[in-house]
Amino acid sequence: MTRSSRSRVVAEWMQQQIRDGNWPLNTRIPTEAQLAETLAVGRSTIREATRALANTGMLESVAGVGTFVRARSPVNAVLSEHLVHQPVAAVLGLRRALEVEAAGLAAARRTEEDLERMRRSLEAGNAAVTDPGPAPALPSPGSFHADMFAAAGNPLLAEFYQCAMVAIRYAMGSGQLRPGTREDRAHDHRQIFEAIVAADPDAARAAAAAHADRDFTPAGVPEPTTTAR
Repeated sequence: MTRSSRSRVVAEWMQQQIRDGNWPLNTRIPTEAQLAETLAVGRSTIREATRALANTGMLESVAGVGTFVRARSPVNAVLSEHLVHQPVAAVLGLRRALEVEAAGLAAARRTEEDLERMRRSLEAGNAAVTDPGPAPALPSPGSFHADMFAAAGNPLLAEFYQCAMVAIRYAMGSGQLRPGTREDRAHDHRQIFEAIVAADPDAARAAAAAHADRDFTPAGVPEPTTTAR
């Protein structure tokens, strides 16, 4: 069996772990070394399989941290590919619409468990504010965005969001977008969270819209001045 064939078999096995719930949404999967030992294959095979699932949006690899489950089924490859070739502004508009709706639904449907997950994500985001440089390009492990979509209780909405994020990942990698600051992102997430805690869908949607409007900036556009809070 060629390495390519082995990686496809491994990727199918990994998908099954996600579908069966053995690897829950937003949790870290076993390390590359652990998987290589478990499946008796080379680490390069694991790396290739992981990359294939990351390209579908099911997994997200974060350098120095690990690989996390981001969707329970493969993102629609046709839609993702279509979005990659759309104007960046249009993709950002789609992402905005999805996050606004997810915030409103989360405010109406959230459970105490949902709030606790989002609270932990906020704490992690606050801790990162002291780090220099821009915010991460994409949601980080256990991220507030991922937890908010889980609280919204609409898997299809989350799947479309993953499609948009595939396109945004491409735009970041090609230098078309730059992320906002950690400080702005942490502040915006707090505003959304407070509205969700208050079970106020309108306020949650408004806070999510304000966040989406400045979370990413097209390259070449002057960076906005951060105002004192």
